[in-house]
Amino acid sequence: MNKTILGAVFALFFVDFGFGQLVKTISGNVKSGGAIVENAVIYVGKKKINCDVQGTFAFTVDNSVDEFTVVAPHFEKVVQKIGSEPVQVYQFNLSPHAEDLAEIIVRKKASLVYDVSGSNKLNAKTLREYSAQNLGDALREINGVNSLKTGNNIVKPIIHGLSGSRISMLTNRLRMEDQQWGTEHAPAIDVNGLTRINVVKDAAALQYSGDGVGGLILLERQIPENDTIFSQLTSTAQSNGSGGALAATFVRAKEKGTSYRIDAAAKMFGDRRAADYVLSNTGNRDFSAAAQLRRKLKFGTLNAELSYFQTETGILAASHIGNATDLYFAIQSQKPSVVRPFTYDIANPKQQVSHLFSQLSLEEELGKWNSKWYYGYQRNNRKEFDIRRGNRDNIPALDLTLQSHSILADFKRMFQNTEVKLGISGGYQTNFANPDTGVRPIVPNFTKTDLGLYAISDLELNSTFRLESGIRYDYSRITASKFYQNSRWIERNYQSDFGQFVVFENAGELLVEPIFNYHNIAANAKVSGQISENYRIEFGATALNRNPNVSELFSDGLHHSSGIIEVGDLRLKQENAVKVALNQNLTWKASTFSLESFLQRIENFIYLQPTGFLTTIRGAFPVYEYKSTTARLFGADFSWTYRFSNRFSFKTAASYVSGYDVRESRNLIDIPPFNWHSSIVVKPFDKSDFTLELRHEYVAFQNAFPDFDFETNIVQNNELSQVTVPISRPPNAYQLFDLKASWPFQLQKTALQASLGIQNIGNQSYRNYLNKQRLFADELGRNITLQLQINI
Repeated sequence: MNKTILGAVFALFFVDFGFGQLVKTISGNVKSGGAIVENAVIYVGKKKINCDVQGTFAFTVDNSVDEFTVVAPHFEKVVQKIGSEPVQVYQFNLSPHAEDLAEIIVRKKASLVYDVSGSNKLNAKTLREYSAQNLGDALREINGVNSLKTGNNIVKPIIHGLSGSRISMLTNRLRMEDQQWGTEHAPAIDVNGLTRINVVKDAAALQYSGDGVGGLILLERQIPENDTIFSQLTSTAQSNGSGGALAATFVRAKEKGTSYRIDAAAKMFGDRRAADYVLSNTGNRDFSAAAQLRRKLKFGTLNAELSYFQTETGILAASHIGNATDLYFAIQSQKPSVVRPFTYDIANPKQQVSHLFSQLSLEEELGKWNSKWYYGYQRNNRKEFDIRRGNRDNIPALDLTLQSHSILADFKRMFQNTEVKLGISGGYQTNFANPDTGVRPIVPNFTKTDLGLYAISDLELNSTFRLESGIRYDYSRITASKFYQNSRWIERNYQSDFGQFVVFENAGELLVEPIFNYHNIAANAKVSGQISENYRIEFGATALNRNPNVSELFSDGLHHSSGIIEVGDLRLKQENAVKVALNQNLTWKASTFSLESFLQRIENFIYLQPTGFLTTIRGAFPVYEYKSTTARLFGADFSWTYRFSNRFSFKTAASYVSGYDVRESRNLIDIPPFNWHSSIVVKPFDKSDFTLELRHEYVAFQNAFPDFDFETNIVQNNELSQVTVPISRPPNAYQLFDLKASWPFQLQKTALQASLGIQNIGNQSYRNYLNKQRLFADELGRNITLQLQINI
């Protein structure tokens, strides 16, 4: 303030007595929402003026200067015209950057029906850090979310021990339809361009899904509501894989009229490397692009979105075995059977996946009801390439095209102290298995029709407690067309239950066209209370049903991406799940505690069980069959954050899940082991946002696992001998250390952020129980990441 007064006195002196050229004094402060904006900078031409710790500034200019610019990290720049008065005082209220503002807007609009704590969301800033990685890697930032992996590029999220089609994933309200039934089918979406992710662990958002037994993942790509123009470029390079990513975003938003957003990203990596050897054929190439348009009309808001994603991903060469002997010795060895020099080439086996997502929505007021209407179209194509004889390497062994149409309508209205939501949804889906592959497809041609209705209420009981409840009905009809070998049909004894679906028999094969109809009712209730200013509690119960997916019903053949033979079961019934969850959040001075606990029971729980080996003309492959049982799961996620000062903070989080097969009296397969994460964040300098972060991860040995080892005959020393193939035992416990340094800074009027990260600092060799390729190779070794973000 003294600086401002002194500047004003000097300005008056020069103006009144006419010494030299006319001088103007400019002063003021820079805030955002009433809070001081740190590291704000004023640019007057090429001259740079730093605001003080209170956000105030003062400077003088002559009559030739007509404007100045206010710039701060994470905020929109402001260009201010200078008036004619000799003394001018400005109060700036900066708006967050487009990316940060979109995250805030979504938070404000979030329905209490799926309200989540801060530990269950990822904002745009965190997602940008994962620009060169995939969605599954980013989701591991959330406590209680693990990853089911096939190698290091194909990653699917696990929530409270459940994955695959038990987790519903939605993009801007519409459900992603990307053949998520396979364990080696990663979500067909890029993290670049997303502005926010919410993870709902208690499966309570019936507005979106009635079969999310494991939970929901809500992906958002938003255009800010205020007038702004913003562009961003993110460049990332990584040592492991000798590759990187380049992502760009441009946003032009207006409060009225037309707004738009464009995103594009590309990634390229060669073979990854474990601590001691190259992981041959593990490169990948990805490309994604998205465009959004918003038009404010007199009667409502029209939104349109079009996005495209494609990837080519190599499958670890050593994981493609040809017989039981190969598998046995691969497990016994500490090194993959195939190790080649590093290359960017991607050979067979590999995947090629493309996904087109389009959406059109309209929001309008219908009397006292707010309504939103949606139409979506998606096209997913999946090609899996095997090592084939002759010149057939370029012909995929699996070629599936899934097309999905979705129509939704949501209605919302307030009745005194109750918010009511009603909605209806419909869907039509077709899957085409290309017969030109020359290989029997693992899943058949099918059509699927869906219809859903829901009603949700959010009642304010009093100043402390709220009651949220909902009910949903879903109808699904699946019609398939599949050829069965007559021997398989007899072996499974299908004739007695499904003989009416046989169309004809020819040359030892049956053409079968089964029809399945499913009726599901889901319900939930949750009581939440802000007991005090520092303590919040939520208790909820949910009952859901999940239909068996097409893979679980119809699989019958070699899954080329995983190198296993999968066998489905037409007799599988709907899963019936009941879950109760208790969530508690406590804030006390500089500490924040969170404890989320749950108990879940699932009848007719479907899982994939290894049952032995089958010898084919291509070799001997492990056989996995879909079976059902009664499952019981319980666990807890704990986190604690302590802020010692503005320059030093500590966070620790732990997650535990137990899964038990009640019917068979044994543990469930693929349940995440206990894991514990901790991090220390330090800001060593007062006048800089430079930060250092040290992370530690501990993953325990999973001692609760089922024994699915099997006996087989192998050739040793030219003799046939019987051995036990140890596929069940999890790998040993391990711990990793990561280090990251980030430095946001200004370069004239451009905001930049440079970061350097080192993952697995010690270059440790270890294996992950939840990686399907853990039998063949170690996880990734040390990885150094360099990233530069440019905000204009």
